[in-house]
Amino acid sequence: MTVVVPPGFWEFIQYVSEMNQTVDPAETAIRSGSSTGRSRKLRSQIKAIKPKRKVSAYQKEFGRQLKRLKKAHPKTPVTRLMKKAHAATKKARRSK
Repeated sequence: MTVVVPPGFWEFIQYVSEMNQTVDPAETAIRSGSSTGRSRKLRSQIKAIKPKRKVSAYQKEFGRQLKRLKKAHPKTPVTRLMKKAHAATKKARRSK
């Protein structure tokens, strides 16, 4: 197998690798936003502003029914189990 490399390719690769070694680490941190902590601050502020919503009785019962169905039928697609869980939840909530 023969690999054809265009003229000047090796020099270009060396130039790029040298440029990557001479880049200031602080500059890359600002560009990537990884070590600045700004996004973490914003996330914590958003979480502080957003109150937790109360889980409805329907959702609690639906979760119980879905969990029961998943245990009984582990290989059935979840979408089909959700339909069955919805029907079972309506039936269970009517009887209460």
